[in-house]
Amino acid sequence: MKTKIYIIYLLILLLSCPFYIEAQDNQSVKEKNRISRWIDSGKRFFKKREKKDEIHINLHELTLEENIKIPVPASSAVNNLKTALSQEVRRLSRIKHAQLSTPRRGEVIKVVIPMDQLFQPNDTLLWDRAELILRPFVKYVENPDYYHILLAAYTDDTGSDAYTRRLSESRARAVAGWLQEHGGVSDYVVPYGMGNSNPIMPNTSDANRTENRRMEIYLVPGEALLKLAGKGKITY
Repeated sequence: MKTKIYIIYLLILLLSCPFYIEAQDNQSVKEKNRISRWIDSGKRFFKKREKKDEIHINLHELTLEENIKIPVPASSAVNNLKTALSQEVRRLSRIKHAQLSTPRRGEVIKVVIPMDQLFQPNDTLLWDRAELILRPFVKYVENPDYYHILLAAYTDDTGSDAYTRRLSESRARAVAGWLQEHGGVSDYVVPYGMGNSNPIMPNTSDANRTENRRMEIYLVPGEALLKLAGKGKITY
C-alpha cells in the first residue's frame, strides 16, 4: 500500500514540474519586464534632462539689455524675490563709493562702481583695493544660476572708439575672471565692454569724465533663485 502511495506521489511531482517551471518562467518574464520598464523610464528621464540642457539660453549671446530682461519671475515669486533683493541692497550699500538702484520694477540690482576703485588709469589689471570692492559679490556666484552677473565696463571719450572699446572689454573680463576664480561659473558671469557709449555726463570736464568711467554690475535673479522664491524658500 505504501509503495502505491509513493508511486502516486512521484507521479504527481513529475506532472507538476512543467507547471512549476512555467510559473518560474512567467515570474522571470515579469521581473524582466519590470526591469525593462525601469530602464526605459530612466532613459526618458535623462533624455528630458538632456533636452532641457540643450535649450538652455547662452547668456553670452545676448546683449546687455536682453540679459537684464530675463528670466521673468512667476507672479507667485515676485513678492518673495523683491523682499530678498531689498535685503541684498542694504548689504551692498556698505560698499564705499557704490551707487545702487533696482531696475525692472525692483527685480534686478544695479551697482555702479567708479572705475578708479578697480583699476589705475589706462590699466587692465585689478589693483589691490579692487578686492575690497568685489568681495561682497562673491556670495552671488557661489550657487550656479542663482544670479546672472552682468558686468558692463564704460570709459570716457579719451582715445579712439576702438581703443576705448578694447580697454573696457579687457576690464570687464578682468572682473569676470576674478569672480570666476572665487567660485563663479562662467556661464552666469557675462562681461560687456561698452567703450565710451552711454555717458552719464557730457565729456566736457575731468569731473564729468570720472563719472563716465565706471563699472556697472547687474545682479539678475536666475532660474534657481526664482524657483526658491516661488516656494518661499530663499534662505539668504
